[in-house]
Amino acid sequence: GGPAAGRESELLDDLVARHPALPRDAVVDFCLGMRSDLAGPRHATAMDLDRYCYRVAGTVGRLMAPLLGVRGGDAHAADEAARALGAAMQRTNILRDLREDARAGRVYLPDDRLASVDLAPGDAVAILGLPAWPLDRRRALLGPEIARADADYARGLEGVDLLARGRTGIRAAGTMYRGILREIERDAWGRSGRRAAVPRRRKLWLLAGAMTRGPRDRY
Repeated sequence: GGPAAGRESELLDDLVARHPALPRDAVVDFCLGMRSDLAGPRHATAMDLDRYCYRVAGTVGRLMAPLLGVRGGDAHAADEAARALGAAMQRTNILRDLREDARAGRVYLPDDRLASVDLAPGDAVAILGLPAWPLDRRRALLGPEIARADADYARGLEGVDLLARGRTGIRAAGTMYRGILREIERDAWGRSGRRAAVPRRRKLWLLAGAMTRGPRDRY
């Protein structure tokens, strides 16, 4: 609750002086997300997971938007789009690393999502760490999370054109990350147990599309 001091604070002060629109509350929220991770993830509800995805990644998008600049003066719309895109990418990380995290004793999916497939939080580490478990339960568990990530990608990618700089790079990153969701679906919702990754040829195709398509196109 007191004044901050140190090299990091000096750097932040200098950054804000050069970019007055930088949302300092996003820095605070990011730190809260990192601190919650130190204690180990435990999300009771979907809202808790939404908050976590925003804190650890939506905040990064919010900080990048004013640094890249916003065209047309629509700073609020750019901020909302950046928040959505960052959160979508974090949710994708969680879905991609589900098995790996479980084997490390970490489960990011909320208790209410686990309960929807009759999976108790105390059993999630053991079950999610298995190479595969029934297809209908995997689909029921991951489908709604993928749909939520897709909705956030749609909002985030639609706002990329509001940026003054870096539009191609941001659109390419978001598009290729979104492609991880499609790989999870192609793998029957994680049947192989492998970490989902977009093949190189498909990455090139997605990159080409990101460089030529408008923000409202499907990726």
